[in-house]
Amino acid sequence: MNIEKLIALITRRRLLFHVSYWLLYSIFRIFILRYGVPGLSLLYAFYNTLYILLLNIFFFFYLAYFIPPLYRKGRTTTCILLLLAIFPLWVVLTMAFSLMSLLWDHSFYPEIIKIFQWNNFAAFTNAFYLFGGVMWGLLPPIMIKLLLETYRHIQRQKDILLYNKQMARTQAHSNLPPAFIFGTLNLVQEKLQDNQNAQQATTQLTKLLDFAFYKSQNKTVTIQEEIEFLESYIGFERMRNSPNRVSILFEHSISDKYTLPPLLFINFIENAFKHGVNSTIQQSWVKIHLHETNGSLSFKVQNSLPKNAGKEAGGIGLKNVRRRLELEFPGKFVLNSTKSDIFEIDLQIQLR
Repeated sequence: MNIEKLIALITRRRLLFHVSYWLLYSIFRIFILRYGVPGLSLLYAFYNTLYILLLNIFFFFYLAYFIPPLYRKGRTTTCILLLLAIFPLWVVLTMAFSLMSLLWDHSFYPEIIKIFQWNNFAAFTNAFYLFGGVMWGLLPPIMIKLLLETYRHIQRQKDILLYNKQMARTQAHSNLPPAFIFGTLNLVQEKLQDNQNAQQATTQLTKLLDFAFYKSQNKTVTIQEEIEFLESYIGFERMRNSPNRVSILFEHSISDKYTLPPLLFINFIENAFKHGVNSTIQQSWVKIHLHETNGSLSFKVQNSLPKNAGKEAGGIGLKNVRRRLELEFPGKFVLNSTKSDIFEIDLQIQLR
């Protein structure tokens, strides 16, 4: 069985894996307590193991699912404080359990009280050693969790690289080299010195091609660069369409401290013009909103639809964008599309 199949099996049978591990851990601990400590009753060993089991499960979710999302959001100080709080939490939970144990066994409480009578440094050290001994059961599931997450991250990076290579090959299907295209545009611009509209069109087209051929090869671009590319594209569409027939709105307010994968939004905007504006001879409109608040990016595109519009606006293009978002922002984005009298795309991305 190769590593991919093993990881897929563990992921698919996650609950069974956890139940099996913690059951074996409990049986092993009961056996060690019952036969490794002279005079210890089976009932005491059972309740002690139950307490340790619940404690380990609590701290597993605490370490594996509660802290990592905060770390990914950049809240490093909070994560450090939460890690430092594990020992005090253990003390509080242990004392609470010892008080509850008085309901069924009075022998457990006095032993716990002795552990937390820190009259000197040696007593405190002893409690800390006991804490480490209690928590060792967490190591195997935590290590497996870290290995799985690391492997998934590596695979995701490979998928992104493969996706970008496929996109590059697709763009390379044009046999005309970029230098030839830009040289031709400069020549056309020189010939059209007396035509201001034509010069403006070639300038916008030059900016679009510069971004598509060169800047899009980078892993990320600044927010400002992405917005300038979108403005060039939208400006080109404004020149192509009469304002009396097509109303175009582009609003944006976003911090320039963030970076994004290039060409992330263009498919949505292109689809709005393709399926909304270019598919009708009636008056139409496109509204684009790009905003960011506290690291949360909101991107919305709305466009009018012609009468008797097709089943779905977007098709394969939007499916490809969704796949790219899954690679670039796993678990950190929400993409919805709705269609009624209009078509709307709503994309939310957590940038932190």
